[in-house]
Amino acid sequence: MSDLTSPGMAVAGTLNFAGAGGNAALIDDNSGTSAADPSGYNASTNWSVDLGSGNPQAVTQILVAKDGTFGLTNPATMKLEHSDDNAIWTQAGSNFTLSAGTSPSPESFEFPYAGAHRYWRVHYASGGTGGNFWLQEIQMFSRLRSGSANATGTADSLKERAGSATASGTADTLKQRAGSATATGEADDGIPPPPIAANKRFFSRFGADLQ
Repeated sequence: MSDLTSPGMAVAGTLNFAGAGGNAALIDDNSGTSAADPSGYNASTNWSVDLGSGNPQAVTQILVAKDGTFGLTNPATMKLEHSDDNAIWTQAGSNFTLSAGTSPSPESFEFPYAGAHRYWRVHYASGGTGGNFWLQEIQMFSRLRSGSANATGTADSLKERAGSATASGTADTLKQRAGSATATGEADDGIPPPPIAANKRFFSRFGADLQ
């Protein structure tokens, strides 16, 4: 599993404080740079990434690391949203809360499958405002959806192919679900798999033991 974001992707948002690295710092793979909202945590606080034309992805997990010096003065309740046109945004899953403080240890949040989309963002959701809002890095991941194995093989991954139909089942589309149709029905419709190990590239920068 790898980070869906990478340095150089188009980003936008309110984390553009001149004394920090700007919105792009959150995907630069550099733990020495950060981005901050010059107005502190407020109802407009947001950060978005464009995964690129022809590259929609289904984000089901994000990792967020706070700046180790300024961090967050107060807990911040956020939401993950997706868009296909960078104009109309739809929330994926439930709100999540970033803890207050200056610990740069990444916080992990998981979300239900919401389909593949080009644009993704984190946005203010609710609660109090004010105080520092400095982040160091955001990474986004796509977890595989579960699929039913048929008599001759294992389920295919969502990214690789749609399932193959058997005598009495119908193959699912790539965008809807992974997996092979079994002899008695369709592929499993996405019961979340067990938690996955966190991305090593991200955590290794913070001295985490990933053995």
